Amino acid sequence: MSAAATSLDHLLEVGKAALSDIDALGAIDPAACHVCYHFFCPADEENDRWDEDAECVQLSKPIFDAMPFDVEIDGIGGSAGVEAWENAYPTIAWLNDRMPRMLEVASAAKMNFLGWSFEPKNGPIVSAGVNVMNASSPEGRSIIDGMIESLKAKKN
Repeated sequence: MSAAATSLDHLLEVGKAALSDIDALGAIDPAACHVCYHFFCPADEENDRWDEDAECVQLSKPIFDAMPFDVEIDGIGGSAGVEAWENAYPTIAWLNDRMPRMLEVASAAKMNFLGWSFEPKNGPIVSAGVNVMNASSPEGRSIIDGMIESLKAKKN
């Protein structure tokens, strides 16, 4: 995952392309619609990656709590950075509202905002400028399956 900050213009550009991909998915149950915001906390020489992520989570939590929509912050830490989750179906109005807000959160909490991904439950991930690898992505599923097989082989 790149640690470079992302500009509003870039976020809107890749976001509009992602909206087209999301629309192509067809109808999705609103309860299954999840957006993940991806942040990265730059480390310095005095603190390790995990300390920096913990600080970023603490700085950003009150800002997220003050948003006019519900956002849950998830301090995964390490190279995965910090994620925040919203139950939402992205639209152009959503994109134009959320991207400036996420850049403001990032600035206030000393983070870089990398982008967002639409991750509907049991559906394909649509990413707007970030590479997402988890149990729902083919790459992530393959890695997880490989780890499980390796652990089973060691157990036997």
